[in-house]
Amino acid sequence: MSLQKLYYLNPQICKVEILSTLNVASLSLTTDGNSMAVEPRTGKDWIPIYSTPGKNTFEEELIDDQVNAYFQQKLEIMYPGEDLASQAALCNVSNWRLLVKFTYSSGLTKVFGDLKNPVVSKIHFSTEKGGRVVTFSRKSEVPALNFVF
Repeated sequence: MSLQKLYYLNPQICKVEILSTLNVASLSLTTDGNSMAVEPRTGKDWIPIYSTPGKNTFEEELIDDQVNAYFQQKLEIMYPGEDLASQAALCNVSNWRLLVKFTYSSGLTKVFGDLKNPVVSKIHFSTEKGGRVVTFSRKSEVPALNFVF
């Protein structure tokens, strides 16, 4: 008998990548509408963002405000430390309109954001938390989609 860890029962985000909407050549949804493929412009690619393992969270809440229903999507990561180069790079990213791709420890990759409704970011520094909390968020009519490679 063998008991193995079931990663899909306790998903951990192990990889986060961003792509500016300015660097998107094309987006396409699968026919079922549950997955999206993203092709970056020539010479551009997804930018990986290091984050403290085990400190990343994704929340997706369905909100019905009696006028319409939407998903409030939020990915929060912890970028450790305090150095000027990282601070400048993160502040620069906070001005971008983004697509955000994240991968769970199970290998499942999700993406949220699109050209008409991009993700925005907010950065907060806290010595208590040991670095910068970077929050990527948006309101959307659809949940985060599976990413097609």
